[in-house]
Amino acid sequence: QTCEAILYGYANSRHQLKAWPSPQVFAIDIWLQNYWQKLSNQAREPFNQFHLLGRQEENFIWLGLLEASSDSIPLLNTSDTAIAVSRAYQLAKQWQITSPDISAYSGISDVAAFLHWSGQFTEYCRANQLISLSDATEKIITDLEQGNTELENEIYLLGFDNPPPLYQKLFDSLPRTTLLKSLNNKPSSSAPDTTRYSFADMASEVMACAKWARDIANKSPAAHIGIVCE
Repeated sequence: QTCEAILYGYANSRHQLKAWPSPQVFAIDIWLQNYWQKLSNQAREPFNQFHLLGRQEENFIWLGLLEASSDSIPLLNTSDTAIAVSRAYQLAKQWQITSPDISAYSGISDVAAFLHWSGQFTEYCRANQLISLSDATEKIITDLEQGNTELENEIYLLGFDNPPPLYQKLFDSLPRTTLLKSLNNKPSSSAPDTTRYSFADMASEVMACAKWARDIANKSPAAHIGIVCE
């Protein structure tokens, strides 16, 4: 769910009130970036020692590394491969898959190339005082575990029914003074309520579908309505 949809749903649940405080809703990447930037502005180490890379900046570095190795590792589409390698690096960090774990499969050419590029990326960032969001998250966790920072009194999680180990470690490191609640949005395990209809033609089916959606919207303006067709 997008932040806008969450805010809209919250506002709809408060529509009977004349006014209400609007909650702060962030994607987790934005929350982490804000956390890093706040402590960097306070001249806190190690946050003030690195420039936190944006997504485009990180992709640009990956692209440069892949282009520099084109003689030994030729690619048909360097730009798309750079995005894929960046995503693979992020996933490896989030699921805490270490280089030794990946090295067990270095006999596969794609894995060997990924290990080569990952090592170059790490060295480039270290030499230029840069840091990716995935690597920054690990430093944020360390800071939280040391109890150096005060956070919001309440944090609610939505969409983290099965978080990657890195995020679970992040949530576990939040201070005890912060109330952490997970809003479970898993579908119900019970059988869905289904009804089958038949129509004489496409026009009748489309009209019935539109009426069905309108009836739901009239009852619940904030409802999320999905229509799947061939």
